[in-house]
Parts: sequence; C-alpha cells; structure tokens
Amino acid sequence: MEEFKKRLSGKWVLAGEYSVLRSSLALVYPLDHYYIDFYYKETEDWLVINRKGDHKAGLDFAVTPLLNRTLKALNKQKEDLKGHLVIEGNLPFGAGLGASAVLCAGMSHLCLYKNWINKNQLNSFATSLEDFFHGKSSGMDVAVVLKKKAILYQKSKTLKVLDNFKHRPLLYLSYSGGRASTSVGVSKVRKLFDENWTLAEEIDKQMNQSAEICLQALKEEDKEKSLSLLKSALNLGYDSFKKWKLISYDLEQHIRILKKEGALAVKPTGSGLGGYVISLWDRQPPKGLQLIALQI
Repeated sequence: MEEFKKRLSGKWVLAGEYSVLRSSLALVYPLDHYYIDFYYKETEDWLVINRKGDHKAGLDFAVTPLLNRTLKALNKQKEDLKGHLVIEGNLPFGAGLGASAVLCAGMSHLCLYKNWINKNQLNSFATSLEDFFHGKSSGMDVAVVLKKKAILYQKSKTLKVLDNFKHRPLLYLSYSGGRASTSVGVSKVRKLFDENWTLAEEIDKQMNQSAEICLQALKEEDKEKSLSLLKSALNLGYDSFKKWKLISYDLEQHIRILKKEGALAVKPTGSGLGGYVISLWDRQPPKGLQLIALQI
C-alpha cells in the first residue's frame, strides 16, 4: 500500500502577534530549523500511533485529543483510520513557534491523503482544528505552515507572499527558558479588552504600526535607514508585549542579556510569557549565546 509522508516546519513572527486576531497586519516566516514529520501507512490492523522525538511529552498530550476532534469533525470513526501513524520531530511545544498549527496542518494533510477533504478545504479545516488549542485561531500560523513561505497576513484578506529584505538584517532566534501556551496569552489580552478597551485598542494599533514599519524596512534602499526602521519596529513590538503584561521575569532577564551583549533590539516572537525571542544585531553576535540565525 502507498505511504503518506509529510514534513512541516514551525514559524516565527516578526510583528503582529495577538493584534492579528483583530485584523491587524502580521509578518510571519517559516522556521525550517524546527519541524515535525508525519508518516502513515494503511494496514488492516487497528491504528497504532507512535510519538517520537525531542518533545514526545508535548505530542503525547496533544495528538490523541486532536485525532478525536478530527474524526468527529468529519463524522468518522476510529476504525476508519487503520494502520500505523508516526509523528516525530524537534519542534518545541508552548514556545510560540507554531507547534499546534503544524500538528493541525499535518492531520489535515493526512485527511487529504485519505480523501476525506479536498485540497481547497485544507487551510480552513486545519484552522478549525487549531481552534481546539487556541479557542479561536487567527489562521496565521496555519497559513504560513501550509504555504512554507514568508507571508504578510491579515485576517479575511488575500494572503501575500513577502519579498526578501533588500538588505538582509542580522536577526537571530533564542530561547528565554520559559514556556507558555498561546491560549494563555490570548486570554490575558482578551481580559484587557474587557477591563480597559481604550488601552487594549491602543496596543493593537501600536503592534500594527510595528508591522507597517517592518514593511517599510523591507523595501528601504538605504541599509542604515532600513536597520533603524527595523530597530524601531521591534522596540514597538516589545513594548506591546510589555503593555499586555506578557513579559515574564525570565523573559526580561534573557532580553537584558542579549542587549548587554550588543543586540540593537529584542522582542518575543509568538506567545510571550517565555518562549523564544528575536534579536537584531549590527554585527555578528558573540559566540556562546546559542542563537539560531534567521533567514529573511
């Protein structure tokens, strides 16, 4: 019998987290460094699922509930999916790098392989599955995972593929040492809207401004001006996270270390409250910081 194989990569966000839920702009990039592989072979036996890799605990927690949700959404039974399913990879969970979107996209690709959905339904079905993790998904993470290209995302608008920066900035990814789920961040931001709508709306506008300045930096012909614009955009992004109260102690300490070592600007990418940050440099950063170079 034929076998299903699919590798899907994580993502990182330059600007637009959380505000994208309310139709602000977001610049989102694939992250090939982290990924999850999906392998399925149909047999006559009951389904066996093997979860492997660096973050097996996250897979153990997420895969079975997601599979049950998938089958229920399509009015299928467990006996309709017989065979051997292997899910493994190095993509961390609760770090803002799109693990839930990758799982939902992978499960949707499996449904496409089984002819349970058609190609035109792939994006919308994966997004509906991600609601399971986030309460209400913006669709942003799923879009970049499926597209596998840098995108300018705005809810309910046509997806646009981003050009490369004319002057490739030195951007790096690093881990702050803490974890938090996106759903926790979404709840905190939603609570702020309930308690102080004016402030919450101002922060949304500020994050959208960060995304717009990133677009200016991307197109800017002058290298120094492009760098200055990008620094300003990242600082606005960081300040938005701070006003949302999504900067934990460990996260703040990590940011301070990077700035002390010479980073021009640092902001969380993804959920905040821990997880990963992106840092901008005007020179090669010191060795030993455990940074991952980002392609942009």
